[in-house]
Parts: sequence; structure tokens; C-alpha cells
Amino acid sequence: MIKPECIKRLKEVVDIVDVVRDYIPNLKRVGKNFFALCPFHSEKTPSFSVSPQHNFVHCFGCNYTADAIKFVQDIEHINYYEAVEKLSKKYNVQIEYINDEQQKVLKEKYDEIRLLTELLTDVADVYHELLLNSEEAVEARRYLVSRGIKHETVLKFKLGYAPPGDYIAKNYKLIPKLAKYDLLSLHKAGVLNFSSTEKGLEKYEHVYDYFKDRIVFPIFNISGKVVGFGSRIIPSKKPFYAENNEVPTYINSPETPVFHKGNVLYGLFQSKEYIVKEKSVCVVEGYMDVLILYQEGINTVVAPLGTALTEQQAKLLTRFAEKIYLLFDPDTAGVEATLSAAKSIFSVGGYPQVVVIEEKDPDEYVLQYGAEHVRNLITNSVSVVKHVVQHYHKEKSQLSVQDKILLLNKFIELINSITNPVVKSELIKEISFELKIDEQIIRSEQKKYTKFYAKSVDLQQVVLNRPYTSEEELLWICIHYPEMINEVDEDAFSHDKVYLEIFKVLKNSYLISKDINEVISQLESPSKDIVIKLVFDTERKLTTSLEKKIKELFTEIYKIKMKKRYQELKPIVEDMLQEKIPFNPQIINEFKQVVETLKLSRRVS
Repeated sequence: MIKPECIKRLKEVVDIVDVVRDYIPNLKRVGKNFFALCPFHSEKTPSFSVSPQHNFVHCFGCNYTADAIKFVQDIEHINYYEAVEKLSKKYNVQIEYINDEQQKVLKEKYDEIRLLTELLTDVADVYHELLLNSEEAVEARRYLVSRGIKHETVLKFKLGYAPPGDYIAKNYKLIPKLAKYDLLSLHKAGVLNFSSTEKGLEKYEHVYDYFKDRIVFPIFNISGKVVGFGSRIIPSKKPFYAENNEVPTYINSPETPVFHKGNVLYGLFQSKEYIVKEKSVCVVEGYMDVLILYQEGINTVVAPLGTALTEQQAKLLTRFAEKIYLLFDPDTAGVEATLSAAKSIFSVGGYPQVVVIEEKDPDEYVLQYGAEHVRNLITNSVSVVKHVVQHYHKEKSQLSVQDKILLLNKFIELINSITNPVVKSELIKEISFELKIDEQIIRSEQKKYTKFYAKSVDLQQVVLNRPYTSEEELLWICIHYPEMINEVDEDAFSHDKVYLEIFKVLKNSYLISKDINEVISQLESPSKDIVIKLVFDTERKLTTSLEKKIKELFTEIYKIKMKKRYQELKPIVEDMLQEKIPFNPQIINEFKQVVETLKLSRRVS
């Protein structure tokens, strides 16, 4: 295991805002905290909160909570030790293990991701070698040449070929690069699958290749590790695949511990150096577009993996580029894909522009007219709104009322994905100009949409303005002024097990470590929720000294406890006086004391 003092030292130097901003660049300060759209669930209103004071994050929408290590672990999809190593390199903290033997055991236990990426890299090498040299790959090579793919591009992107049949399933022990792996590892990596028609142990006897007779596109993560594959059917062979020919043209690897298709972009590893240098990126629809554009000199090109651009992918783009250009196919499906991608980009604070290519797909266009022509189109890119209106205007001299309603509905969804109020206002003005609809009508429609479909609750204000009980006021002091914990009497919380649990954990853990994450990790809801609420309330002002405030709160809590006890004792005493139950002098005396105490407190107040 890693020495605890190393973890402690790392947590002391880590800047949670700095760490989160690497992945969520559009963090916005609200008071002493920071807010952004949550990377772990879809939302319209920012509820992902970062507390620099306590070095942790919390989402008020999905209740995700983490310190810097867990956040990196979850957003990168890596294990705990990889996250620690990543942060230790960022902050130059030396990580030490307890002893060599434990370090060895640890690596064996937690290196699944490393194993799978090494396995997938080896499989990519096998597929690549087959494409280059196998007689079975003749049709695959011929197809790539027909699409304009050059040999150096095949090498640069390590394109491959998966033979027909179950080549890897049957031969992996005979293939030098794969012989060291077992069936379960190959299955976990998404290379092999087991028959779903069999049950129990029998299914492991029916293993087959996930990719068969296909051109294979290795998918690299940002670090250059192969995490999965895309694949394409070879058109000349399609009639031989199945009787009904219902075989998908493209298929990707299944979801695995290292592959989540909504989190990676094809071509980003090869293009990122150029993207960072030029501060711009071109987003295209498919693998072939990436290969051809990159090959012809447009080196800042990426693509989602056959699905709509996700918010997570959009966040990747904004991490590396300031300008984002969309180069999708010129048909109606391409326009819809443009709108969908634009929503994701706007939602994470980006500002997409559209490169208008008429009649041809991007790969065909660049092969016919050259990279310089495409660069000129990029320079003359247009807004998303203008592009969509132009597309629908193409076959009509003017838009009908029905056309305008259709487009306005599309644009309202686009408006509501935008987080920047200035961008939102400018977009509304542009929609008004392009559709010739009064700006106020658009704003009115947008408000209707917001009312019914978007979150209208400001979560930040819910956190900051919710009224506190006296017990919560006291706990707030303990969290934000831990040096005062010893000044607070535990008896103040003895009447409520939730508050008492929180105070005990604060006293036993927080007083020593000053790490609120340790407190949160020991609590469950509702205790955990109360602590998080109190942590993020950094705007509360005290009008008196801490010592005086503690005394006031303790007095108030004592009065509350007396009132509660009064309510408990009153019906018992009344029953005694009516001789319904036996007389108990101890209860009578306690009731008198409670009454006197309450009378005294009213006179004092």
C-alpha cells in the first residue's frame, strides 16, 4: 500500500479548483465556491460545486461527492492508485509504498486497466499486421485505396483487419503477441465474446470473435493507449455476411473497464499536438473523414464514435481548443447532427462554428479540392443558426410560417443549452434576424420552454438561504471554525441522533485531520447531506463573537429540549392527576422544574 503520510502530503498540496479546471474549464466563482455543469449527469443548471476551502466537490443534482483523488479516478475511469500517481506527478509529490512485496501485490490487484490497454495494443498490432500482409485482407486494402487512404495513413493510425471466422478465439495461444493472455482477459477487453444461447459453464465453450472480416480502427485515449476499436464492413463482401443483409456497416467495441465511447474522440491522440498549437479543432462525423482530412493536411480533426457528440466529448474539445468547427455531411441528417453537437458544445461553454461544404462529404471534398480550399471554408465558417436556416432555405424562396415554427422549436432547445448569458442573448438576436421573428416572441417562447423543461431552481440559493436549526448553526461553526469544536458541549446534540452522530465524527476525525472528506466518508444520508450543505455555505456572517454565538445557540437548544420534554411530560402528569395512572413523584418534580425553566427563559428573553 501507499504510505499514509504520502497520501496526506499529496492532499495538502493539491488544489481542487486547479484539478477540476483541467477537466471542466468553465468553472464559475460564486462567493468562495465554484460552480459548473456536472460531468457525471446531464443538467441545464450548474449544480456541480467545488469547495477550495475544504478541497472537495459535490453535485447537488446527483449527490456525487469526491476529493481530488476520487474525482480524477472517476472522470478518467482509472483506479485509485493510478489517480494518486497522476496527481503526484502533477504536484511533484514522491509516492512511496510500505514495502516491495506489498507494492507487488498492489500492482497485481489494481493493474487491470494497464493489462487491458496492453492487451488491446497487442491485438491492434495483430490486426495491423494482418491488414498489411495477409492474403485475406486483399479486399480490405483495395477498399482503403478506393477511398483515398494512403499507406502512411494506415501506419499512422495503425489501421487493421479482423479476418473472417473466429481467428483470435481459435488461434490466440498460437499468436506470439497474444499467447500470454487468457480468454477472460480477451473477453473483458471486448475482443472476444461468449455465446449467449448457452447457460452456465457451457457458454465458455462457445467463444467467438467480436470483429469478423472487417477493417479495424484502433481507438486511442489521450495518453496514446489503445482502449477499443471501431470497425467497418467491406462493401464488396456485405452480401455474404447474412441472408437478410442486416449487418451494421460500423460497429464499435462494447463498453469495457477502459472503453466508454461517449468519453473518447477518434483522432484526438494523433491530432492533439496540432489542436493545442492552433487552438482550434474540426469535428467530423466518421473515421474516414478523420483519416482523409488528417492525411491531406487538416491535422486538427477528430470524430465521435458513430454517435451524437456527448457533453463529455465536448468537454474534451474545450480542454484543448478555443475554436470548434463542425464539418458534417451536407444532408439533412448532417444538419441534425450539427444541431445536436452544437448543443453539447454550448452546454460546456464552447462556441461552435459550422464549415459549410456543399454536396460532398468532407473526405470526398478535400480529396477533390485540396486542403487549402477546406482551410478557406474554415476561415469563412458560419454560425450554427445561419447554417441551419440556409439549409432549409435552399429549396424555397422564402420560409413558410410552419417552417419558421419548426426551426424556432429547434433553436429554443439550442438556446437553453447555452450557459453563457451573453452568448445566449446574441444567439436570440441572430435567430430573430434570420427567421424575421420579433426578438421578444423568441424570448417569450424560450421562457415557456424553461418553465416546463429546464430546472428553474437555483441550487446555490437553496444551499445558502435554507433556514438552519440551532443545532445546524452550531455544527456550521464546528465545520468552518474547527478550533471551536472543544468549546461545544456534546450534550447540545444528545436529543437528536443525526446531529449527535455528525458532532461525534467532527470531534473524533475533523478536529485532528482538518479533512472534511474524512468526515463525509464516515456518514450516510441524512447526516452526510447536512454536512455538505453546511460546508458549501461560506457566505454566512456572524454578528457576534464565536464564543458568544456558541453560548446563545446552546441556550436556544436547551430551551428547545425543555419544550420537547414539556410536551412529553404534560399528558403523563394530566393522567396522574386524573388518577388514570399511578402517581409518580419523580415525574411530577421533573415536570415542575421544566415549567420553571421555561418561565425563567421567557423572562430572560
